[in-house]
Amino acid sequence: MRQRQSKFVELEKLLSALHDDLADRDDITRIENLLDGDPEACEFYLDYTQMCAAVDLELGASQPVEISSSDGVRKAISQSTALFFKGQNTRQILRPNWRPLPWTAAAAAIVLCAGTLTFFAGKWLPFGSQTAVAAKEVPAIDNGVAILMGTVGASFGDSGLQPEASGGILPLGELQLESGIAEIEFYNGARVILEGPARFEIDSENSGILSEGRMRAKVPSQASGFHISTAQVEIVDQGAEFALRIGDDGQRTEVHCFEGTLTIYAADSSRDPKSQHHLLAQHALQFQNGAAKSIETDPMSFISFADMAQTSLKNASMRHQRWRDLVEEMRADDDILALYDFEDQGPRERTLVNQAAYQNQFTHGAIVGGRWTNGRWPSKGALEFNRASDRVRIHASGSYEALTFAGWVRADALPNSHNTLLASNATAPGTCEWLITRDGELQLKVRGADGKNIHHFTSQPVLTAKKLGKWHYLATVFDTESNSVRHYLDGREVSNSPIDTDTKLSISLGDAEIGNSSGRTPNGKRSIRNFTGRIDEFAIFRRSIDATELAEMYRIGKPH
Repeated sequence: MRQRQSKFVELEKLLSALHDDLADRDDITRIENLLDGDPEACEFYLDYTQMCAAVDLELGASQPVEISSSDGVRKAISQSTALFFKGQNTRQILRPNWRPLPWTAAAAAIVLCAGTLTFFAGKWLPFGSQTAVAAKEVPAIDNGVAILMGTVGASFGDSGLQPEASGGILPLGELQLESGIAEIEFYNGARVILEGPARFEIDSENSGILSEGRMRAKVPSQASGFHISTAQVEIVDQGAEFALRIGDDGQRTEVHCFEGTLTIYAADSSRDPKSQHHLLAQHALQFQNGAAKSIETDPMSFISFADMAQTSLKNASMRHQRWRDLVEEMRADDDILALYDFEDQGPRERTLVNQAAYQNQFTHGAIVGGRWTNGRWPSKGALEFNRASDRVRIHASGSYEALTFAGWVRADALPNSHNTLLASNATAPGTCEWLITRDGELQLKVRGADGKNIHHFTSQPVLTAKKLGKWHYLATVFDTESNSVRHYLDGREVSNSPIDTDTKLSISLGDAEIGNSSGRTPNGKRSIRNFTGRIDEFAIFRRSIDATELAEMYRIGKPH
């Protein structure tokens, strides 16, 4: 009995991975081996297929999939899988009009398993001595060589690299820092601070070219050989901290060594020993017109890494306070229904406070599984969602013909077909789900007046792989007056879909969850739809907020 249960536990895990497109060739081979000649395993498999088909129908499509449609399931799927979509269960498929002998039922189950496995894998996977052909995987490519670690008041020119935000990966190319400060960390460990206005080209994973402005560099021993060039010199670092300043006319370079030793060559000399200079700590040289002269080292003229950290922290504190002022304005808004700011709560708190609870529309939230952590700023609170159990349970009353959902989220991964931000647990007319798809699309799903038909309002993919692990301001506006659903990313409208229904839609939530969904399939099983990442602000308004106001909320609330 224990061995039989263990087999089904393993099979369920493998089928779950297969349904979520996470199974590799070894997993598929193992599924084949478990099903081959085992009618009980095949019956378990068919039940699981039925559940997944029901989930896809209930939650992923408003109309049953037509087997003959070129846009639907592949024609190679067996007729048994089609019966699942037409509402028949396993027992009806195996015994439509007659009661087969046990050996006949077993054979039928095995044949059905062979056919329906195609539904998940997207191709025929023959059993027996034949080998399943695995899909060819294209490896992801990282073309970055450095990271933008932090900025203070930074503004970048239009013709150079356009870093998305702090933490963004930088490829080869030129940074045109028009103003402010930017800290860069190379993959080899070398760190650079630029003070604007400055022009700095990242020309390899181990080097850069400064043509304008000031910079400070700190190179650990692991990055020995890191080199910086200017119009006058090439500096080869053997593990040191130094700074450069380019004259206003671009004809002069100052090199200040604070720690370690630098080797300096004349530009375009191919490191000719005759042009070589050695610069020790607490010394400085000025290069102009091919000549070098000693000058006093001046560490106070260049921002240090400690100063950069302190300035960044101070800047973050100021931005955090500006956002707090915005929260007070939002709290005073007559149309605010829910305002979860994730602030001033201890690490053991299991209640998420709704600052708009006085409106008596949305309750405080009950935290289940989620862990308290840092938000957009070091002093800001957030909840981390990692597991299928993590969620915040709330209750909402009322039905609304206009709603705006808005929140600051950091999606660390999109492992599920539905990565839920907010979902009603009910199936009554008007209940909804706000989510991010596996492809990075924003989607709002609203159940129609009949309680069955589900209306989907979906953007194009906006949360691409490069945007994962970073804070973004997401908003969706449901508005029956303008008859539209609009999605926003970082204050910018990314899609506008008409509400094309015969009857007027409205939204209600009832018992609902933030960061997850407890919706069950018809057979009582719960699908995995949890959000993976962090949330540190979540607001719901009972009106349509326009693009200008959302852009201002983003501007004040953005972390940098």
